[in-house]
Amino acid sequence: MKYFPYLSSSKTCSLLLFFLCPVLFAFGQTFKTARSEITVSGIAREKPWSMTADKSEGLMNLIFRDGKLSGVSSLSISINVNELKSKNSKMDQRAYRALKAYPYDKIVFLGKIFTLKDRGDNMYLLNVEGNLNIGGITKIASVPVSVKVNDDGTLTCYGSKEVNMSEFNVALKDTEARMMRLHDKIQISFELTLNEASPELLQK
Repeated sequence: MKYFPYLSSSKTCSLLLFFLCPVLFAFGQTFKTARSEITVSGIAREKPWSMTADKSEGLMNLIFRDGKLSGVSSLSISINVNELKSKNSKMDQRAYRALKAYPYDKIVFLGKIFTLKDRGDNMYLLNVEGNLNIGGITKIASVPVSVKVNDDGTLTCYGSKEVNMSEFNVALKDTEARMMRLHDKIQISFELTLNEASPELLQK
């Protein structure tokens, strides 16, 4: 019978460090939206229209390795439909009805599959596949997100996604639809600033 040679405590520690190094230098952080600008835009009466919200609720769980972003484990973001505003209050009310703001007052995106590419200079391209819920209807959506890790430790995320309103049964009343001549395709654009979330913030 063969026996393993005796290992000194120093050699044992060295072996443990060798196997644990990848774990020691990888850690997760949770980030929460601090500032946001989300715009929904489209074409009506052959002219562009847009509505913007400056509030959102978003969380991202990120993995850092050796001081660099190496992965994303979860992402969620939601906006209150009634926070979307334009310069035309009547148009806003039509949009709220079409988006079924009552009872579905939030547009929600939950990321499920994440693909991250390092573009250098603390810039990353993140493709997120997940569930987009508008007006109570959920569809699978793929959203490209540009991520910048800022010198102060915050994150800036921006991107856009085209959506066909008919896929979510978003529609104006017949008389309004004839008057507005609203195109089916809309674009959801976003720019978010996220801060590392403390346990106190996560409980709010």
